[in-house]
Amino acid sequence: MAYEILGDVIAKVSGETFEGYVGQHILTPLGMKSSTLLVKEADPQLLTSPHVLDDAYEVAVSKIFPYNRAHSPSSTLYSNVLDMARWAMANMNRGELEGKRILQALTYDVMWKPAGEQWSHIAISWFLGKYGEYPTVSHGGRDVGFVSNLVMMPGQSIAVVMMSNFDRASIGDVTRAALAVALGLKPEPIVVKPPIAKTIYKTILNQDVEAAIKLYHDLKKNQPDAHDFREPQLNDLGYKLLAQKKFKEAIAMFQLNVEAYPSSSNVYDSLGEAYMLNGDKALAIKNYEKSLELDPANGNAVEMLKKLRGQ
Repeated sequence: MAYEILGDVIAKVSGETFEGYVGQHILTPLGMKSSTLLVKEADPQLLTSPHVLDDAYEVAVSKIFPYNRAHSPSSTLYSNVLDMARWAMANMNRGELEGKRILQALTYDVMWKPAGEQWSHIAISWFLGKYGEYPTVSHGGRDVGFVSNLVMMPGQSIAVVMMSNFDRASIGDVTRAALAVALGLKPEPIVVKPPIAKTIYKTILNQDVEAAIKLYHDLKKNQPDAHDFREPQLNDLGYKLLAQKKFKEAIAMFQLNVEAYPSSSNVYDSLGEAYMLNGDKALAIKNYEKSLELDPANGNAVEMLKKLRGQ
């Protein structure tokens, strides 16, 4: 919301629309000819459709287009890889590209400075990190049907732009591989495994939750590399089942995730929510307390415990 407010301030101070201000002072000077903040100005033949996983875990066009003008300052840049490459070059050149300057060079001393000791990876609108020994400046985005990533290595004059119109795309793996290639290194193989959630969900629908649990254990024991068994798999499935009011099945999936990832605060938080929605107050409190024990900074658990205890 802070960016939406800032965009409104810019419009009021400049006397222009926010979109017009950005176009005149950033996009046009940098030669980002195919970029705009207004969907009506984008070439309809080049606009992509958002893709998601449907209820059967199949890739499908989303019924929702997630962007609207209210979120223009934070979210609605319609662009392409070539234009975003120019944006990356301008930033790595500290605000200048081909003789056109959009920011004072000294701005980057402030903008790329860590926010504090506890927030060393956060700067002003950028995230700070490392790829191997190399410092990186990056920012990614995700919404219904879309995911993107921009990673820069200013010291090496290297940048990678990744954009996908499928919100489950493994762009992190591809980004890291591209950075390796740019550095002259051999990238790690990218392995995309089928989601275990899809297999388990179909088993629940076609048989029952007990059969699904048995299949999960069998596959994890006998074919551990054949599926994606990471924590979000069962967590996402649990919430899918909750949305369908299948509380017994959802609780079973969250319990299975607790068994697989007992040191994760998030799995207990999710199980607590399922118990709460099912009316099991005591078990909800127990799991929220465990989640908070593992992560004292879990504000959601604090609020849910207050609610459950009537505070």
